[in-house]
Amino acid sequence: MTGKKSRNDQASGYLMPYIFNDYKYGSRNEKLKVCIEAKHGIVNEFEQTNIQRTGDVLETPLIKEAGLRLGLVDVQTDIETVVPHPDLPLACSLDGRAVADQITIKHNPDKGIYLPHATKIKIDGPGVIECKCTRDYPEDVPANWRGVLQLQTQMECADVEWGVLCVLYQSTDFRIFIYKRDPHFIDKLQPAVLDWQRRIEAEEYFAMEILDQQHDGILLYPEADDETISLKDDVLYSQVQTILLCDETIKTAQASKKAATAKIMEAMGNHKKAICNDYVIDWGMMNYKAKPEKVVPATEAYSVRKKTLKINKLKNGA
Repeated sequence: MTGKKSRNDQASGYLMPYIFNDYKYGSRNEKLKVCIEAKHGIVNEFEQTNIQRTGDVLETPLIKEAGLRLGLVDVQTDIETVVPHPDLPLACSLDGRAVADQITIKHNPDKGIYLPHATKIKIDGPGVIECKCTRDYPEDVPANWRGVLQLQTQMECADVEWGVLCVLYQSTDFRIFIYKRDPHFIDKLQPAVLDWQRRIEAEEYFAMEILDQQHDGILLYPEADDETISLKDDVLYSQVQTILLCDETIKTAQASKKAATAKIMEAMGNHKKAICNDYVIDWGMMNYKAKPEKVVPATEAYSVRKKTLKINKLKNGA
């Protein structure tokens, strides 16, 4: 188990999906805020979830198994040192590293070996290994955010020509993905990392995006004062109209759905399943286990910023 050992006040391999704006969970501004706070000496300690802890425990045996299947030598795990990039404000912690002695590897899904960009490749010399565990369904080509960007960054920092991304899907489907170093990756990495560092130093957050709005709105503006401001902007006014139109469309769609559901339920009566042309409709039972009575403990009063907007029409045009 290695964990993150790189500095929190600069870019790291773990942050690459956010730095490249190619991620699935959380928010770029959440990660940027951690870096900005670290610059001021504020350390955010996060307690591992059960899933994260289990992934760490499995990391070493999975890396060793990947080395065994590929025929690697000098497989190392529990690496304490951080690998800095020679030219950029960037460093990576490594899950594993190994050495290849003129090994030719073929795409072989039966053995869990996948080559996303070739049918056969040759690897030689030192390389790096990144390990992931997930409940998601298996992929023949992993998403960039599932370690690919991180692995390419590690290859740049460690100055090696190959890397392995091993992923355990759904507890039993172990897949080993082999990548060669992308000679063009540095052209994308450099501006992205330098912009991230500039934002840390200037404390300049990214503009809010659809994916991030519930995270970013509260993160960037956590407190609400009592002042009313005027938004005299035609573009913003059109956004208000869009929100109201969407709300009305959703309300109409929900009413139509409820009416249609009522008609289907009435037609099905006490039957659990029905077939309507090429659709199977299931209206079964939900079973709940008995639960003991619980006494909810008292909590202190507190306030947080709302996650959504409430829009009402002004009375008499005031």
